[in-house]
Amino acid sequence: MAEKLIFEKIVDKSALSDGITIPLAYHEALYAHLNRRLQRGESMPVQLRMNGTVYTVQLKNQSFDAQKYNRSDILQIRYSRKSPIAGTLRTVFSQTREKVDLNTAARMSGERIILPAKEQEYIMIYAAQGQPGLLLEPVTAGDLSQEMDQLHVLPEMMIEEMLSADENAGIDEKVRLTKVRRMNRAIGDALKALYGYRCQICGAFIGESYGAQVIRAHHIDYFSRSMNNDASNIMIVCPNHHAVIHDRNPEFNVRNKTYRYPNGFVEGLVLNQHL
Repeated sequence: MAEKLIFEKIVDKSALSDGITIPLAYHEALYAHLNRRLQRGESMPVQLRMNGTVYTVQLKNQSFDAQKYNRSDILQIRYSRKSPIAGTLRTVFSQTREKVDLNTAARMSGERIILPAKEQEYIMIYAAQGQPGLLLEPVTAGDLSQEMDQLHVLPEMMIEEMLSADENAGIDEKVRLTKVRRMNRAIGDALKALYGYRCQICGAFIGESYGAQVIRAHHIDYFSRSMNNDASNIMIVCPNHHAVIHDRNPEFNVRNKTYRYPNGFVEGLVLNQHL
């Protein structure tokens, strides 16, 4: 059964209680799989499969005053806190649930609780070809920690190559990264397609004349130290910029979306739809 990533989501309070917001960059991929587009205010039932169990949830394009709020569509997977899927997610992601529950002040004020990258857990939503609905794969902090413990002594470039490689690419059998590699490849492949296989820094499509897609998914905050596999920590870059970044280790300004190199040179992004 071939699967295609629709989107990934860091588990938060909302995901454990009432729903998952789908990033704007992935609306089209979801609509294409479901073969239906929702207008604002519309909803439809969707089957969500997780660990062999099928749950029925609602996909809703939230209604809001477009004249008052200048924003794009808000597409969400919705369910109630008492629903079976919410209960299952709270059990599977018990580490996030405990940390959210402990932060009473933030919970009462409605403040969004953001855990450190090394404590974050993920929901991966895939489209399974030939099957209705969506497939949810949980990636817990335990999964990430267990698979990454063995990689701390390796150079970051080597880690990125291992994360993006096929499972049958001849990687040392002692290094088993089943969920981490699957997650990283899926996110990276989705972002590469989003940018048309062009470098976010220079805009070049390296290999286009040859029919080749020579592009890299780069962790902005190196994965070896952050364990952050969220799309917000991944940039699509050409091999040249990838090599230069790892050679010079420039500082990335998240607010301005620029790299500052040790010699003072500053370089920004020419393509950006997700950071």
